[in-house]
Amino acid sequence: MSSRRQSPANGHRTHAATVVLVTTDRDDRVGLTATSFTSVSANPPVVLFCVARTASAWPALSVTDRIGIHLLGEDSRELARRFSTTGIDRFDHRQSATTTV
Repeated sequence: MSSRRQSPANGHRTHAATVVLVTTDRDDRVGLTATSFTSVSANPPVVLFCVARTASAWPALSVTDRIGIHLLGEDSRELARRFSTTGIDRFDHRQSATTTV
C-alpha cells in the first residue's frame, strides 16, 4: 500500500480491497469485492466480511463452508472494480467494469 494513506474520517478507505471467491459443492462460482473485510484473529486465522442477503453472491455464500480470499494492492484496481460490477461475468478477464453486456 502507498504511504499516502487517507483517514477514514475524510471518507477514504485505508486498506486494500478484498476479492472473495466462492465455489460450492454444486459448482456455483461467484465472486465479490468486499470493502468490509477485517482480521479477527491471527491464530487461528479468522476474518470477517459482510455481505447483504440481496447480493448476487449470497445464495452461494450461504451454503458453502470454504471460500478463497485475495487481498488486492493498488495495482489491482481493475480487478476489484470488475468483481464489484453487476451484470457482467466477473470471471471473464476480457470484460472490464466498463464493458456493457
